[in-house]
Amino acid sequence: MSKPSSRLRWILACGLAIGWLAAGLSCARRAGPEIRWVPIPGGTNTLGSRAGRVGEQPRVVVVAGFRMSQAEVTVGQYLEYLNESGVACASPQVVQRDGVWRAAVPPDEPMSHVTQADALAFAAWVGARSGFRVRLPTADEWEYAARGDVDGAPYPWGWASPEARAHFKAERPSRVAQFAPSRWRLYDVVGNVAEWTADPNLACGGSWADRSADSLHVYRRITLPAGYRDADLGFRLLCE
Repeated sequence: MSKPSSRLRWILACGLAIGWLAAGLSCARRAGPEIRWVPIPGGTNTLGSRAGRVGEQPRVVVVAGFRMSQAEVTVGQYLEYLNESGVACASPQVVQRDGVWRAAVPPDEPMSHVTQADALAFAAWVGARSGFRVRLPTADEWEYAARGDVDGAPYPWGWASPEARAHFKAERPSRVAQFAPSRWRLYDVVGNVAEWTADPNLACGGSWADRSADSLHVYRRITLPAGYRDADLGFRLLCE
């Protein structure tokens, strides 16, 4: 068999390149929104407060390693889910025009006004798109990750005041990742928005609306009514 001409080889090469590009774009579409994951090493830590308040007494837990989204899920990430899934959304952060959901606020603000069921559905969608098991963290996993291997401290960074370290005592949320990350490179673990966990009707972390530094303690757990949603409540994801 004779060798193909240089022109034919060029055409074949172009065809292969286009095929690879199309395959890459297809994989990108299947992957869902871009989420930056950070590794959380497994280990042992003491959760709760040494102050010994009811429901916050210290206890030792052993947690397996996982990955966690570096920032809270943003409006931009949630928009991809809305436009692909066709679900309805009650958040004023997004608007629907001509059948397309669009951001009504900066797309890198944390998504809020979502129920725990909404957050669970988004996590399942990301998992289906990525091929990994993606879910909300349990309250213990959330606190363990927020502590960043710092034992006994009330905040992710230690014992210092949250002033200039977290977004609270504000009038609205800020864009994610505006403050220094925690020891394990997580942004806005406390402040900005409180975060849903996998535990029924339970959220962790303080928010932009909180006025007290005590509200930002990593061991604080907030019990909410079923179906609750608000402007200062969002979530982040865990990937097994």
